Amino acid sequence: MNKKMSIFMGLFATAAAAADTFTNPILPGDYCDPTILRVGADYYMTNSSMVWAPGLLIWHSRDLVHWEPVVRALKCYDGDVWAPDLVHRDGKFIIYYPSSNNQSNRAIVADRIEGPWSDPIDLKVGEIDPGHVDAPDGKRYLYLSHGNVVELAPDGLSVTGTMRKVYNGWPIPEGWRTEGFCLEGPKLFFHDGFYHLISAQGGTAGASTTHMAVDARSRSPLGPWENSPRNPLIHTWDRSEKWWSKGHATVFETQTGEWWTVYHAYDRENRPLGRQALLQKVAWTPDGWLSLEPGADSSKPAPRPNLPDAPVRPMPLSDSFEGSALGVQWSFYGAFDPTRFRFEDHALVLKALGQSPTDCSPMALIAPGGAYEIEVEVETVGAAQGGLVLYYNPAHYVAAGIGEAGISFAQRGVFKVGSKTPGVRRARLKIVCDHYDVVCKIQLPGEPWKDVPIANALDVSGYNHNTFGKFLSLRPGVFSAGSGEVKFRNFVYRPLGANSLLQ
Repeated sequence: MNKKMSIFMGLFATAAAAADTFTNPILPGDYCDPTILRVGADYYMTNSSMVWAPGLLIWHSRDLVHWEPVVRALKCYDGDVWAPDLVHRDGKFIIYYPSSNNQSNRAIVADRIEGPWSDPIDLKVGEIDPGHVDAPDGKRYLYLSHGNVVELAPDGLSVTGTMRKVYNGWPIPEGWRTEGFCLEGPKLFFHDGFYHLISAQGGTAGASTTHMAVDARSRSPLGPWENSPRNPLIHTWDRSEKWWSKGHATVFETQTGEWWTVYHAYDRENRPLGRQALLQKVAWTPDGWLSLEPGADSSKPAPRPNLPDAPVRPMPLSDSFEGSALGVQWSFYGAFDPTRFRFEDHALVLKALGQSPTDCSPMALIAPGGAYEIEVEVETVGAAQGGLVLYYNPAHYVAAGIGEAGISFAQRGVFKVGSKTPGVRRARLKIVCDHYDVVCKIQLPGEPWKDVPIANALDVSGYNHNTFGKFLSLRPGVFSAGSGEVKFRNFVYRPLGANSLLQ
């Protein structure tokens, strides 16, 4: 074999090996609290949407590695939406989720995964993180945080009886560094004569070793529960690991008989991205307990599930705004009013609200990485101020905009308008986020790109839950504030290469 052929065969072997492996995360970005459902050969997943609406984005896959967005099932703003459970029974799809509105749990239902999905149905029961389970006699139960359970009506859309505590959790050893006991996130399934209850404990952020997923089993869906001697099933053991605060797992079986778990974790180098969805294979021990495969490492390439390769249409991140409906990538902070926006003249026209990004309910998407730039053409009408934003919460964001009053800029949530630049009605704006070093740029008609004159380079690496709370992530998007409206054209999300643009 000559040298060229040897090199070719080596590259071919590398590509073949890569095709047989996958690397976490399977959903990069803030897709926390994953719940996964298999219907035949189809897998569906949804995640917490927190305060962003429309929420409960449903994903579809056939190989567990490639995922495509299907629909945002929750069409209204319903407060903080945490840790859902996606269920299919009797021909109906149901998503159970807790809402901070009235501190209650809700259900939405559909005949097809694509919808239409119903308006929220209030189950009128407290606690958080609902997890559905069927009993042998056909009864249905909903597990909730702190080891509580309540019986559901036959259609699963109301509760009967009284909530009661049936599980005390796994006793965390003294001296472990956690945020607290925090028994939550119950997910249940039946295998080989036992019901298994997978719970989250230890808190979901804080120190690197806080979070975990633990396993318990019972002959009955109501207990008594026996904790696994191999707990925790999922855990970050040391801060030197790539993935921190691993936990909140769902365990499931594929149609080929393999067992896997999806869970979430923070990338220690990219915590502004939020908690990302990871996939890992699990196995059964001879005595009937779950365990990770020996030597399993969620930070390294791993053998793919034994399922046919099924590439999909990935989540769109750029948007030409040429259509007539809101792209599936978009959601609004703390509100959702479908009458606020319209599509005309190749633009998204967004009515202005509030006085700044703080109170205008920006529209944003979930960033899949920490090195990217966003760019959009902006035109303002009336006394509106509009532009680009990197948004964590109303007190912590970066923004660059234009309007009748001039060029605007915000850092750390402090919004300023440059009085020396009045009457800027149309421009192209850019925000470069290069591993959380940020600069803002503007291009006026017929002129070259320039740095926003009142903006210097910023560092947003600390924009994460451990700094500001609320379990959120730093999201790129657009804002429309003041009075009037803002027209946005040709929004571009562009990942950066290996070389820094800010050197």
